Amino acid sequence: MVQIQFPLISDLCIDCFWNSASFQEMEPEVVEIYLQFATYTEGDFYGLHSDADKENDRVLSVSVQLSKSSDYEGGDLMFRGQNIWSYESVERKQGTVIIFPSYVYHEVTPITKGKRYSLVQWFKGKWEVGIKLY
Repeated sequence: MVQIQFPLISDLCIDCFWNSASFQEMEPEVVEIYLQFATYTEGDFYGLHSDADKENDRVLSVSVQLSKSSDYEGGDLMFRGQNIWSYESVERKQGTVIIFPSYVYHEVTPITKGKRYSLVQWFKGKWEVGIKLY
């Protein structure tokens, strides 16, 4: 896995983060930014998980859809909904950017045909004391 700094995407994501109404009460101090190119081939998936934990201090996650939706089958990015048993899929159109709090549970379903490429980025920082994350 290669991790590099990528300031242009980072600046765009930070602007989107601060301007989102759902984040008005949450103001993390972002200290580090990482970028990863991901490839999923037939049978690959990423089970239900959260990007945030006590060791990595991630506060914001970003996923950019690089493949055309016709290039693969399966491989949907799914988020756990308000109801613990419900899931919501996101747009598969090439170029779609999904920005979400790192504590939100999500998964990538198994690829059944083709290849899926994405660019994933995490912002690290510390949440203000007293913020409930979930």
